Amino acid sequence: MSELKFDFVACCYNGGEAIQRYEECESFLLSYVKNGQIMRQEFLSASRREPETVIKSLRQSGMTALIARSFSPKAMAALRKAGLRLYEFAGGTGAALKAYLAGQLREL
Repeated sequence: MSELKFDFVACCYNGGEAIQRYEECESFLLSYVKNGQIMRQEFLSASRREPETVIKSLRQSGMTALIARSFSPKAMAALRKAGLRLYEFAGGTGAALKAYLAGQLREL
């Protein structure tokens, strides 16, 4: 019997354009993944929210990994403290998720 594998991945979202730096991100595409297949997606707004509130919202949504173009050292420390795995990607959201699911992104 094979073991089910679940992933909960947040990716900075910029309307289909190249993903942004974490600090500039106004929304996240939250992806709920089961055995390498995206089962459900939803958006989380980060607009006009304090950084601590955004991190809390990501964790309350079940996210365990976060993809952005880059992270400041301060943001990296806070996100890691919250238990999120961090990945950088320079490209669109869809390509970032595809690379993550294929195991092509290196954890920071």
